[in-house]
Amino acid sequence: MQIIKGRQRKPRRVLLYGQEGVGKSTWASMAPRPIFLDFEDGLGDLDVEKSPRLTTYQETLAALTWLYESEHEYQSVVFDTVDWFERLLHQQVCATNNADGIENVGGGYGKGYTAATELLQAFLQSMEALIAHRKLNVVILGHCTRVKVSNPEQESYEQFSPDLHKGAAAVLREWCDEVFFASFRTFTKSSDEGFKKTRHIAIGGDERFIRTTHSAGVQAKNRLTLPAELPMDWSVYQAYWPTGGSSPTVPQAGNVAGIVVDGSSKKRS
Repeated sequence: MQIIKGRQRKPRRVLLYGQEGVGKSTWASMAPRPIFLDFEDGLGDLDVEKSPRLTTYQETLAALTWLYESEHEYQSVVFDTVDWFERLLHQQVCATNNADGIENVGGGYGKGYTAATELLQAFLQSMEALIAHRKLNVVILGHCTRVKVSNPEQESYEQFSPDLHKGAAAVLREWCDEVFFASFRTFTKSSDEGFKKTRHIAIGGDERFIRTTHSAGVQAKNRLTLPAELPMDWSVYQAYWPTGGSSPTVPQAGNVAGIVVDGSSKKRS
């Protein structure tokens, strides 16, 4: 048996989600030799190499297959954005099950979302094959939403989460090495308006930063022992990557498109 010692260098799988306009795409553009998979046509004037806008699940598989089979020098693949990609998962599940909406798949009762989550899991298996074969970093960008968290010992509270169905969000958080939340730093100032009324005013908002650890208000994690906050600078994040050792040999998988299921809501044996 081969004994592997030390921190192993491997491609990173990172999810960065956050507020609109905070600079997620700009941050990802600083990754090593990135290629963007464009789902929402939101890159604007950002000078990056990207795919044509992907509007179906099958087009996305074709893009992955090209990255797997073709000779290229890309070192990172960027999903921009995952919440728009989730729409393609829902679209595929609906087409496979002849349903007019994800809520109506299999008669409802959440079966459509379950099928979409299973399709996402299969898709991530394809990504594993791509990572093993091409040693690509995977950078997944997404918008944020607020979810209600129930606490049996205290009052319920709100938390920032990726803007995905809860099943898909849980699968993606588990798959990624890092889950980061990007935000503007703001403070509130209170002013007394009389008649027992207090007005709260937000100030600041120019500084952008990344939260790297879980808190009551934010879903986040990392496997690199990062500080709780990082600047919106890819090079600072990459400076924490392991540099020593080598990754163990991984058996090559087959064509990535061959291990993706079709999004059926039928239970698999």
